[in-house]
Order: sequence, then structure tokens, then C-alpha cells
Amino acid sequence: MALIKAGQQGYGQISVYSGGNPITKEQATALTAPLLLAFPKLDEGIIKIITRRAVEKKMTVNHFRDAINNAIDNVNYISFTPSQILNFDVTFDIYSYSEACEMWVKNGGNKIAGGGTLLSKIKINSEIVYIKTTDKERFNIADEINN
Repeated sequence: MALIKAGQQGYGQISVYSGGNPITKEQATALTAPLLLAFPKLDEGIIKIITRRAVEKKMTVNHFRDAINNAIDNVNYISFTPSQILNFDVTFDIYSYSEACEMWVKNGGNKIAGGGTLLSKIKINSEIVYIKTTDKERFNIADEINN
């Protein structure tokens, strides 16, 4: 899985699941059990494909668990496809220093009304980037992410 994806705005986007340990086949198999309960007519061959692809894509345990829960909560059984699990992600925007400076100029600085800051600095594979402080807090983003 690519660590940084091209974003619609800003420097790019990063998955909230970046930097975690890849899921093992055993973990993926165990996490698919709720799928069979939620979708009892789902063929076990599809479960094996989902498990194998999750391992190959190096999804983390949290990413895979959230993807399965999202499918159970939101997917119509008739329209279920493995891609609804395998392509699930939650991302947030990252900004270069020059983009952060532009945002600070537009905002009148890095402080926001009510206290706090607009952007926070983090490192991704030793590169300094900026993210919205609200995203950092909401997704509990570490100060340094390595992949």
C-alpha cells in the first residue's frame, strides 16, 4: 500500500492506518468470521480471496477490522464485492511547508479561534509535512510515521 497518495487538494493524502504492522494470514482469517455471520450465504472462496488479498496488500489489523465492520454496517448483501473491504480506507490531507505557509497567511497565523493550532508538524519517513491539528487529534496520528 502506498504510504502517500496523490490528494485532491494539498500535497497528498495519507491513510490513518499507515505505519502499522502488516496483518498475518492467521489474523485475517480470524477477522473474517463476522463476515460469515453477517452474510451467511457468502461463499468461503470469497472469504479466502479477501484474506489472501488483505495479506498481499499489507493491510494492518486495525485497517482490516475497520473495513470488515464498515462492510457489515453499510453493504447490501446483494451488492457485496471483495473490493468493498479491500479498498476501504480513511485518509487525511498532508501539506508541504509552502502549502502550510499559504494556509497560515490565509488564516492570519497558525492559531485558531478558541485556542489550538490550525496545522501540526509530523514526519513521514523522515520528511517533515503538515496536517490539520483536528485530523491529528481525531485519528490519533503519531508525530512520526515510518513505512
